[in-house]
Formats: sequence, structure tokens, C-alpha cells
Amino acid sequence: MRKTIKIIILSLFILSCKTQYSTSFDGIEAERFNNKKTNSQSLKSDFKIATGEISKEFVLNKSNLLLLNGMIAVTDGYFSLSIVNTNGDEWLITNKQDQTIEFRNEIVELPNKGNYKINISLINASGYYDFKWKEASDNLKNSNQNYSRKLIEKNMFDKVRNIKDSIKVGNMIIQNAFKYQILAHQNSKFDSLMILKKVYLPNKYTFDNCLGLIFGEENGKKFKPNGFFKWNKKLLHSHKELIASKLAVLDTVNINELFKNHLNAVQELTGQKGNGNWIIYFGPKDFQIFGGCDRNSMILDMFGDAWNSKSINDLFAHEIEHLIFEPIAEKDTYGNSGLGITLDEGLAVYFTYIYLKQDANQALYGNNTKILFDKEKEIFKKLEPFLYKTEEEGCPIYRHCGRSNMCEPIIKDIPENIQDELCYFLGFRIIQKYVEKHGKNSWKDLYTIPFKEFYENSGYKEYIELKQ
Repeated sequence: MRKTIKIIILSLFILSCKTQYSTSFDGIEAERFNNKKTNSQSLKSDFKIATGEISKEFVLNKSNLLLLNGMIAVTDGYFSLSIVNTNGDEWLITNKQDQTIEFRNEIVELPNKGNYKINISLINASGYYDFKWKEASDNLKNSNQNYSRKLIEKNMFDKVRNIKDSIKVGNMIIQNAFKYQILAHQNSKFDSLMILKKVYLPNKYTFDNCLGLIFGEENGKKFKPNGFFKWNKKLLHSHKELIASKLAVLDTVNINELFKNHLNAVQELTGQKGNGNWIIYFGPKDFQIFGGCDRNSMILDMFGDAWNSKSINDLFAHEIEHLIFEPIAEKDTYGNSGLGITLDEGLAVYFTYIYLKQDANQALYGNNTKILFDKEKEIFKKLEPFLYKTEEEGCPIYRHCGRSNMCEPIIKDIPENIQDELCYFLGFRIIQKYVEKHGKNSWKDLYTIPFKEFYENSGYKEYIELKQ
């Protein structure tokens, strides 16, 4: 479980000071933020594996300028430093991961005088901060060379405003729908018309024919216009810190270049060309998905656990391979069967495994991979009867492939996070056995020969029969 700390410090420097702590743990010891100088215009603390926010209120009485001095050093995790006004508008001073930032007589120019607060947000962060601030006079910014003027932009709004609406590489397009999900909240108002024109309508096929169907009839309403507006209206207010951390991935990963590089590599390695439509967006709580229903409805949900600078590399490689393979699967006799989806998912895992030079644990489920190998014979024996069946006839294999929730799992005692992905493992192992038998690059045969022939020539069933 993740360690969590939530500490809120509220103080009004001019009139009064009040500090409040609220700490929660998930059974793991963590250190509390230590802030002893709560009555001064400064913040000083060390922290260890901390997640939470620290805020201090202040007032600009005579000018709209703030003078900053000090340092923030984070050795692990993510932090951001921002200023918020009473309307909820936020200006990002800095947000970094695993870095040290120093402030030396830096002037922050805010829109006007009035009440503000400084926010420090931490996500699984370790390190310390020690800095102070004070109101600066209007003539200070032009007075001498000892001061540097630091103009800051509004946090999320200016950050996403410069992002392209879409990225096109060959016949593949990524729609950056998250851009307008955020911009719809600028000026402290919710622009439902922007959500309709810039988010919903350009991706209507994905919402109507994929997301609106896979989560069931009742939950599908969340992806129709009225339901869509409802949760998007609360999106920024309810998840501001999480959204900031997810946007921070864009500071360390160039999505455009990553997409282009992976697409070119997939096409070069496989000898296949791909086409499809993707959407990158923030989905409603508890309805996250990486993947899609077909090549015209691929979804990358930024709220998902895999949307981070470490995992996104694997994610793109995996999903791009799906788009390359789908047109081939559509033409195969068993493309729309348990065998088809098993080889589809298994090939995406296997491609990532060789392309990123991973070992089996990295390609599959870390320490949980051993559980799958121990239960390999059981997994195959229970899913084999459904290999040549469609979803209607063979629900269990679709259930253990994460493509149906219309039946109960038939394989027990498996960690919940991999319960819906057993066919990924099964497909990966079929391909591994085929390669052992036919040579290093023979996995590419799956693009050119019938699925049934590939499976039968893998020798996997015979291998399982002999396995103890």
C-alpha cells in the first residue's frame, strides 16, 4: 500500500496564525512534516516518502510583488510550489521530480495585491525545503542587478494551452483531449460548450462505441453528453493535486517524440504499417483504462497508474503494437475468439519484452510473475476449452483477458491486479514456446500465418501436458 500523509497548515501572517495537522497511514510508518516557524513568512521542514500539501496564507498590502529566497531539495518523488489566490487561480513557480531548486532574490509578479497562499505539494517525496518570502516594493524589480525578475504563468492553464490539440504520425492520430478538459475551467467558470466541441464530439466514436459500453449500461451514462458534463464540471476541483502530478509527466517525457519513435520502431521491427485513433484524457474516477475496443478507440487515461515517467515507455510500445496487429486479427478466422485475443495481448507483451530488452518479470508482473508460472498448467487447462469460442460462448477467457465482466472468474487464488490479464501471460508463453521451436525472429510469423496454425505449431499444449 502507498504511504500517505495529509497535513494542512493555515496561517494568516498579518493578523493571526493557526496550524492544523491531519495525518493518515496505511499501516506503514512515515514521517510527519515538521514546521516550527509557523508564525513567520517562511517554511522549513524535512520529509520522508510524503504525500500531501502544505499551505501558508499571506497578504500583499502595498504591491503585487513577492521576493523569494531559499531552497527546495527533493531526492526522490515529485514536488510543486505554487501560489493561489482567493478565486482559486493558481500560478506555478516550479514543479520538478528528483531535483534541487534555489531561489536567490527572485521576484514573483502577481496580478494584483490581496490575499494569497503558498502551496507545496508532495507525492511520495523525500528531501527538505527551507525558504522565505516577503512583499517587495514596486521599484525593487528595476532597482539593481542583485534581483532577478521571475514572471510565472498560471499553473495548469498556461501549461496545457501550448500543447497541440492532436499529434499525427503517418496514419495514427492522438487527440490531446485533456487539454480542453482543463481549459474548460479557466476564469473560474466551467465551459460546457468547450467540453462538447473540443472533447466529446471529436472523440464521439470512442465515448459512444467503447467507453459507453464496456462499463455497463448504468455507468455508460457517464460517457453520454449529460453525464460527461457532470463529472467534467467537478474534475479540476476534485483532483487538482493529482492532475498536477500527472501533467508533470509531460515535463520529463516528450509525448510527441515518444509516440513517433515507438511507432517507427514497431513498424521497422514488425514490417507492418498501422493506423488508428487515440485519445489522451482524464476519465471519471474508478473508470480508468489503457487500451481500447478497436483501432479507432484507443484510450490512455492519465489518471491510470501507468501514466508516469517510468511506465509510459512500456505503455506506448504495448498499445502501438495492438494497433499494428488489429487489422491482421480482423482478417483471421479466429481473430474474434479466445485464441485471437490471447495472441493479441500476448504479442503486445512479447513485443515490448524484446523491444525494450526486458526480462520476464519486467514484461509481466514483477514478483507476481512467479505465481503465474506456478499456476501455468491450471491457467491453460481452465482456459483452453474457450480458445476457439467467441465472447458469447466463451466468456471466461474474455473475463480473464479484461474484455468482459459478464461472468465470474474461474481461476481463483490469483492477485486481483492480474486476475483480468491471465490471457496476456498465456499468449506470451505460447509465443515464447513458438520462438524456442522456430527461431529468434519467428514471432513475426504471427503477422503472416493463421492464428490456429501458429498456436498448434508452438508446441505449447504438448509442453503443458509434460509439465509437473
